[in-house]
Amino acid sequence: NGQMIVQSRPGSVKQSKATKNSGFDFGRASRTSKAIRSALFPLLRDFQDAAFYRRLTGIVTNATLAGNSSPSGKRSLQDGDLSLMANTDCNTSSPFSKYCQVEADGGLQDNRLALSLPEIAISEQLVRLPNASHATLSYLVVAIDPLTLNETHAELFELPLSFADQSTPAVAWLTQQLPENQLLLIASAVFYFRKNKLAGLIGLNHKDCH
Repeated sequence: NGQMIVQSRPGSVKQSKATKNSGFDFGRASRTSKAIRSALFPLLRDFQDAAFYRRLTGIVTNATLAGNSSPSGKRSLQDGDLSLMANTDCNTSSPFSKYCQVEADGGLQDNRLALSLPEIAISEQLVRLPNASHATLSYLVVAIDPLTLNETHAELFELPLSFADQSTPAVAWLTQQLPENQLLLIASAVFYFRKNKLAGLIGLNHKDCH
């Protein structure tokens, strides 16, 4: 206990080309994950759990490598298995599916993304938080350049709901023209509010519910 151990200085370790290429792929996956988190801020805000950045980096890495025929060291998420990114929750303590049973439908039409929601039975398809009088269903569409990882397009669609209503009619949205050959992300969130006669709508989301 308290003993000093003297060691010799380790010699340099040479990395093989395969190891270096693998490191490039992992590094790019990490940077891609960071770009995605930044692009999703309008929905994430500060409500993600503490482990989300590590969890997302792992998911992006797996998706980048899965089924990717590009040479090692030159692999990007766009050429991987994007289905592995589906249904990724930013907060495991409150999965989106726990609060919202509304299923959106979407598809590309002439480089524009069409999003639609069916008629919503509010009390059946949306969990009501205590004291919540209103909610907003939000859908974020983001395009990221797979080479520079810069955000090249972003649009936010919102559907305000009142828990005093039984249902809301179907709705359809259409994005502006999207840039080609981009990584396209679609994310959703439910924002809850209580109404105050003086302060208006007060947000109720927090780290344990988002």
